[in-house]
Amino acid sequence: MCEPLTIMAGVGMASSALSAYGSAKSAASNKLALRGQAQLNRINAEIGRSDARRTIEAGNQEQSKILLRGRQVKSAAAAKYAAGGIRLDSNSVVAAQTGTELITEIDRKNIELNTIRQAFGQRIDAGNMERGARSQDASAKSIKPGLVGVSTFLSSAGQVASSWYSATKDG
Repeated sequence: MCEPLTIMAGVGMASSALSAYGSAKSAASNKLALRGQAQLNRINAEIGRSDARRTIEAGNQEQSKILLRGRQVKSAAAAKYAAGGIRLDSNSVVAAQTGTELITEIDRKNIELNTIRQAFGQRIDAGNMERGARSQDASAKSIKPGLVGVSTFLSSAGQVASSWYSATKDG
């Protein structure tokens, strides 16, 4: 028949082994989660870069529309002046046409600047996602589930052995 201390030591060692297995599985799960998050961040970074490209394209189209509308306003005004018998080279017509050109250019520049700002923000976000992915890859690479399991087992087994030694020494 086994001694109670031997049984207790066996149970303690079995508990240590289970704890080590759980620690190794937990570390492996953490490693997998980090890799998955890194991949998701890389995908989000590519989406951000794609969004920035689309923002620039849309901004360019909007600028073209503004320029076209400005030309239409200028042409319509010129036709109206001509129909009213006003000379197109008169100071007032030239000033009005210049004002229309100026307003059109200001609108175009505002769209250009807003587009640049928005695309810049999207590119910054994409870069942050990419850096996050690299950091998560490095963290995942540093996790060694087997080593975590062995470390946990040795720590737990050392406590079991210490308790067993103390119990057999005393008694």
